[in-house]
Amino acid sequence: MSVEAVGFIVVFALFFIAYSRKIYVKSKRRTGKWAVENGWKLESFRQTLGGGRSYNHYRFVVSDKQGTKKTGVVKFVSSPINIGEPEIDWIENIDIR
Repeated sequence: MSVEAVGFIVVFALFFIAYSRKIYVKSKRRTGKWAVENGWKLESFRQTLGGGRSYNHYRFVVSDKQGTKKTGVVKFVSSPINIGEPEIDWIENIDIR
């Protein structure tokens, strides 16, 4: 493998990591905003497996003012320049104490 090919692979990998991080931060910020607008506080947020080329899944935990916690999955449809609105699915019957 030539030096140019290795260099290209390294640059591409760094770009992909930076782009993925940007999408993660933007998704977390949007999920936190959604939580506040609905009377929740975002407690945790992490990426899950199962995302695809044009969407990303994240698992999150929110709590209300009484300390009641709920777990859900948020899906964002994304394009190369933006992410869409969050699509929320609650995960029922999970003990998250």
